[in-house]
Amino acid sequence: MIRKALFLLVAALAFLSCNKEARTSRDKCGLYPIEQEGKWGFCDDKGVLVTAPQFDEAAAYCSGLALVRVGNKYGYVDKTGKMQINPQFDHASSFANDLAAVKIGTQWGYIEPGGKVSVNPQYDIAGDFAGGLARVCAASRWGFINPDGKMVINMQYENAFDFSGGLAAVRTEGKWGFVDNTGKSVIVPQYDLVLPFSENLAAVHISGKWGFIDTKGALVIQPQFDQAFPFVQGRAAVLVSGKWGYVAPDGKMDVTPQFEQAGIFSEDLAAVQVGGKYGYIDQSGKLAIIPQFDAAEDFFDGLGRVALGKKHGYIGPDGKYVWNPTDGARAPAPPPPSSRPSSHTSSEESGGGAW
Repeated sequence: MIRKALFLLVAALAFLSCNKEARTSRDKCGLYPIEQEGKWGFCDDKGVLVTAPQFDEAAAYCSGLALVRVGNKYGYVDKTGKMQINPQFDHASSFANDLAAVKIGTQWGYIEPGGKVSVNPQYDIAGDFAGGLARVCAASRWGFINPDGKMVINMQYENAFDFSGGLAAVRTEGKWGFVDNTGKSVIVPQYDLVLPFSENLAAVHISGKWGFIDTKGALVIQPQFDQAFPFVQGRAAVLVSGKWGYVAPDGKMDVTPQFEQAGIFSEDLAAVQVGGKYGYIDQSGKLAIIPQFDAAEDFFDGLGRVALGKKHGYIGPDGKYVWNPTDGARAPAPPPPSSRPSSHTSSEESGGGAW
């Protein structure tokens, strides 16, 4: 059960890009990364090619810049596709709150949108800035720094997640709890596993089941689920007896467990798997887009990224293609709790993750 819960933890963190603040740092600019014949470029919300495929990888725009890979180095392009920060980093993350984690050699630091180094590379792992702080790791211990690079919360934890909802999950002596931005323990370490706070609730793992606590640590939804995702748009995906449904903040089941897999709600739609294929439901639980895809990501800026085999494209909320599926070596990952490896568990990735 713990192993299954760990799979959940990895996937939920990857799916949420760690926290709402980092997630909303993506620009709603009507530009989307696409791949053709192994190279990446960008199309607009009408499906018109804006930047010709030329990069080895490309991420969504954040703070006006998109992370791209050229060969084995990472840099950033502006919305015209012009290189603004030359490929020079061994790894990098997208910008979050105007700072991006970058890797030089074996160490991580941070840069500003102009490319100036704001925090010298010195950490083994570096997360996104959220709530004014970023989690960093060195010598297997985690702490939190401010944008000036000052250590605000000393490196003392076995693990930590980015701040979300004003609190950060931290692990001490094998148990998870939550601290505020001064490092004060708000919820004492007591849980085997947790997920970050989202919409003032956090999923916690107690005696083999998942429930939800509030920001004071009070248990508001009793542990009863086999797996759970964080709350987004007033609903959390939960697993009950092998089927996924959605629970409301008051603990009532809004959408009866019936799906093979389920993702988070975004722009009033959530990806679900039925009969081995992915489609989307609306907030009432009714199928809005018939299951027909091999994988599907959450909607963002009006479009959802979907896959048919190794081809991927973008659809609108009506289910019609805006960008027809094109060949690509990397298709979008589906939202089940047993896939999508998270950068939170790898020293080769920053906390924010590139892709």
